[in-house]
Parts: sequence; structure tokens; C-alpha cells
Amino acid sequence: MVRSIPSVVYFKNKLGQAVICNKAFEKFTNLSSSEIIGKTDKQLFPQNIADKFFELDQEAITTGETIRETMDFIDQEGEKKFIEVTKTVIFDSQENMEGIVTLMRDVTEHVISEETLKISRDELVQTYEFIHNLMELSPIATLSLDNDMRIITINQRALDALGFEFDELIGVSFLNLLKKPEKFKRGSTKSKVLEFITKEGTSLMANVSQSIVTKEGMDERAVITFQNISDLRSLFFDPLQEEISDININSKYIELEAGHIYYKDGIESDESYTMFANMVKSGIPGLCITRQNPERIRAEYGLLKTPFIWLTKNQESGQPYINSSELYKLQPAIYNFIEKVDRGVVFLDGLEYLALDNDIKSVIKAVEEVNDSVMSSTSSMVIHVDSLTLEQKDFHLMTRWMKHIKSSVEDAGE
Repeated sequence: MVRSIPSVVYFKNKLGQAVICNKAFEKFTNLSSSEIIGKTDKQLFPQNIADKFFELDQEAITTGETIRETMDFIDQEGEKKFIEVTKTVIFDSQENMEGIVTLMRDVTEHVISEETLKISRDELVQTYEFIHNLMELSPIATLSLDNDMRIITINQRALDALGFEFDELIGVSFLNLLKKPEKFKRGSTKSKVLEFITKEGTSLMANVSQSIVTKEGMDERAVITFQNISDLRSLFFDPLQEEISDININSKYIELEAGHIYYKDGIESDESYTMFANMVKSGIPGLCITRQNPERIRAEYGLLKTPFIWLTKNQESGQPYINSSELYKLQPAIYNFIEKVDRGVVFLDGLEYLALDNDIKSVIKAVEEVNDSVMSSTSSMVIHVDSLTLEQKDFHLMTRWMKHIKSSVEDAGE
């Protein structure tokens, strides 16, 4: 019966000599039964295994109980293996010890699976801890959502901004915090200006970004970051209508298609300003974002009511302004304006200025975000840009989805 058992089995007498063994034991030691019988563990196994077996034998003799332990060793092919060792003391009818039965079972696959699972679990815990620690250390308001858009983690910066305690928001739907929840689309990689409702019921305008975190063994979650842009209030305008006036037919603007951005290329920008001025004087609400002094532009083109944003570092001007280092303010300011008007127009002159403190890829990305807002609106936008100030590939990358407005010089050339 012993010889037919597939697991490794052998019996040692009270002197520690092998008396009985099976085929599996012969294979395990790579010895024949005649070479095994009468040998001790020290004669059959490497020193480390023999020492461990002796330790387990003594524990079984001392306790009188069956001892089980999993141990590893290097087999004859140099591979690491794991075996489960069972030691049982055999007594005669007078309770005298006759010897010890040792059973060994290869559990390599099981142990490796368990270790892999443990590693996966540890990695999962580390991932959760990493996200949590990252959120807590972040200077930006951050929270994460489960698949049902319930808040599962939130950092102190977000709690401070919204005025809630931690326990008041965990498990709550993120959509409950938004004035217009339909504007939030889970999984969108585009930044968006959303209006939050604080615990006190006040409004908080924020620039919201999100990313989806996926990891094997972990439920997908959305990580949301938002920046309070209430300090942008000075850039949020109620549209004011210029006095409608007759427009000289020779300088009449072209009809712009809603939901599109146009660009006008050239060093001189007078034609672009004239076109914009004619549009707002014909009854179209407008917003002008310019590198030039707004007071000079107002006087030169007769724009008395149209809101202006000055691209400047001059904080003492008294004018609404965007510093070149504050690229993130561009999209919210434009978005706020076009949300309030029907078929309005935004004019931007000075894109090159924004590249002073930002790499051109960041500027292009900012324009992409603006385009997302314009595309979903009834308004249009005109950008005056000098292509000679940009690398050709960057210019084409930025304008590839824009429509070109030709200058009078280009038209004359044709």
C-alpha cells in the first residue's frame, strides 16, 4: 500500500534509519530502495533538509502530534520547489515508539499561486494607499468615484473648498454636488468648468479634470481634480451690446459659422480688429482678449461697451487681465462668456504672448480646450496669429481644425 501511494512516503525506525519507502521516495532522492534502506536523513539529503527534518522529528516526538510544515528546496535541476512535510510518530501496543512516518507532497504550484495572489493583494493595497496618500498630499482638491459615481475618497483640500466633513460626502453621488449634473460626463479627458454647490448653498465655479484609474483586481475608478476659479470672477462678464451702427460695405465682416474657431494669419492685426468691431457693432455680443492696451483698442475702433481681457503682467492697470503664466484662466473666461450669449463672438490677439511662460504644446492644448467649449456652443471665435512666430509643425497642429480667414492682401493676390 505504501509503495502505491503517489506522494513521497517513508518510514524510519527509532534509530532514524529508513525501513520502508515507496517509488515516489526513490524518485525524489534519485536512489533505489536498496540504496535507501538503512540510511539516515543525513545520508540521504543535503544538510539543510536533514537538519529541518530532524527538527520536525523532535517536535513530533515531544508533542505526540502530527506535524505539518511547508518548506522549500532546490531540486536536481536547480529549480526551487515547495513540499508539504507531514511527520507522524508510530507507537507499539505498549506505547513505545517504533519510528516515524514521513509523508511529503509537492505543493509548488499551490504555493506559487498563493504567493502570486499575495503579491497581487499587496500591490492592490499599495495602489489604494498610493492614491490615498497622493490625494492627501496634493495641493489640488481631489476625490475619486466608483462606477456609480459615488464618492469613495476625498482629500482635505476638496472638503475645505466645499465646506463638508469627510463622513458627509463618502458614499454620496458626485452629481449631487453639481448645479448642472448633466454637464459632467464620466470618463471625459477634457477639462470643463462646472458649478458646485457648497454645504452652505453657495456657488463655487471650478475647472474640473478627471482621469480613469484601472488596475487588475481593482474596480475602475474616476479620479476628479478641481480648481476653484472663483478668483476669476473679474473675468466673467455679462454681455453688453454696442450701439448698432451702419457698417461700411468695404469693411463688412464675413459671416462666421457657429461652433467654429477661425484664424487670421499675419503680422498686422488691424484687419482682424476691424472685422471684430464691425461684428459687435452689427449687434453680435463680443469678448476681446488682447495683448494690446484695451483702452487704446476701445478708442481706435469705437468699442465702448464690449468686455476686454488684457494679456499682461500689469496688475495695477485696473483692467481684467490674464498673466502669461495663468494659461488655465483662458478657457473658463471664454466658456463663461459664450454660455451667456446666443451667437456671440470671441476675438483673441496675443496667443504668442501666452507662449512666453508656457511651452507651445501647453498653449495648443489650452486652445484645444477652448475649441471644445466653442464647438458645443452657438458662438464662434477668431484668433489672430502670426505664423512666422511659430514652428511650422506647431502652427499646423494648432490650426488644423480651424477655418482660415484670408486677409485682403491674400485675396488681392488671388
